[in-house]
This record gives sequence, structure tokens and C-alpha cells, in this order.
Amino acid sequence: MIVLHYLDVMIGFAFTMLVISLAVTAMVQALPVYMRNLKGEALERGLTDLMVRVLPGLESHARVIVDHILRDPLLSPPRSGVTSWIMRDTAGRQGAAAFAQRGGAARGVRAAAAGFHGAG
Repeated sequence: MIVLHYLDVMIGFAFTMLVISLAVTAMVQALPVYMRNLKGEALERGLTDLMVRVLPGLESHARVIVDHILRDPLLSPPRSGVTSWIMRDTAGRQGAAAFAQRGGAARGVRAAAAGFHGAG
């Protein structure tokens, strides 16, 4: 009978540790999301302040300009799901295979250089 009591205590301890572990994991996962948002807000405030100091006539438009800068696809690409990543990855592999079949990097560099010199 005393063994069953110890077994009950062990099961209770294990369950308590699992619940506490779940709570701590949830908090640790939520913390970076909150911190990332704080960094973005601080960056926006800093850039807005910089714009106002450098160009004093843009006080009314500084926040809009900074918002457009921070939302530019070159700086922050739109978030996408796994399927679009798979499609991009597949397209990238197909493009690389076609590139290799057509003569590889030397021909690609020559074509790019010719296009660059022809445009100027």
C-alpha cells in the first residue's frame, strides 16, 4: 500500500511539472512577439524623429513617409504561407536548371552585361 502512495505522489508531481512547463513555454513563445513589435515601433519613432530633424518642413508628412519606407517590399516582404514558399522554391529550381542547360553563368553574365551596356 505504501508503494501506491508513492506512485500517486510521483504521478501528481509529473502532472504538475507538465502544466508548469506548458505555462512557461507559452510565456517564452509570446515574449519575442511582443518584443519584435516594440522594436518596430521604436524604429518607426526613431526614423520619424530623424526625418523631422533633417527636414524640418516635413513634420506633418514624416510619419506617412516613414510608414511607406518601412512597408516597402524590399525592406519587409509580405508574409506568405508555406505553399507560396514551395512554389517559389520549385520555380527557383526550375529556373536554375534551365539556366544551367542554356550555358550557365558565363553566358548569363555576358547577356546581362550586353543588356546593361545596350540600355545606357
